[in-house]
Amino acid sequence: MKLATASDVNTEQLLAFEKILVTDGALAKLAERTSASGKSAQDKNERPFDIIETASLTEKSSLLSEKQNKYVFRVRPRANKIQIKQAIEKLFQKKCEREHLQLRRQKETGAPRRLRSQTAWKKAIVTLKEGEKIDLV
Repeated sequence: MKLATASDVNTEQLLAFEKILVTDGALAKLAERTSASGKSAQDKNERPFDIIETASLTEKSSLLSEKQNKYVFRVRPRANKIQIKQAIEKLFQKKCEREHLQLRRQKETGAPRRLRSQTAWKKAIVTLKEGEKIDLV
């Protein structure tokens, strides 16, 4: 019979054992590492300015902000609507009504001998509640 702690073995070595004994302390540590929502500790501790990369200041986005109270941001590709909403509310102290996400896929541009690739990125269009405004300029 071999004894090993979780820090001494990796997954492949763990599968090689015939029997595995898990203590209450090990279960408690596992529960601490994994939250009930299934998010990792790194995602929970992300700061708002890590999620929102830049604000989009194009003609179309400025028309959206003036007429429909919608603001366009370039966000981290793995960010979801909940994280984006929380980041906007923390950074600008404004209440969000809706969030729409668009994923821009990677493209190859240029002549056949000089192909370049544009990286994939995510765009968030955030609608603020009535009376709320963000001054981006």
